[in-house]
Amino acid sequence: MRVISVAETIGFYPGGRLRTDSSHSGQEFREDYLEPVFQTDEVVEVDLDRVLGYASCFLDEAFGGLVRKGIPADRVRAQLRLRSVHPSIIEEINRYIDEAEKRCRMHK
Repeated sequence: MRVISVAETIGFYPGGRLRTDSSHSGQEFREDYLEPVFQTDEVVEVDLDRVLGYASCFLDEAFGGLVRKGIPADRVRAQLRLRSVHPSIIEEINRYIDEAEKRCRMHK
């Protein structure tokens, strides 16, 4: 299984939501590293450790943003395996995926 490490791709200091907000943004991580996964059926592990903290807007944009861009939440969960020594980060990401899914349903 291929691993995408936030620390190795974005760096030890993840930024804010959008590329225009800051470098190393959630948008950058989503577009450059996560979205390409969904052009295949590959299951990928996302290593969330070894960074110095996450802004909630980074996590929402990177992971909830996948659903808002049209990737079904169940597919996001099936293809991305989240790994962290901090379960609260994984729980937070799952909340953002759930919230994005609910919003998308409301707008259909």
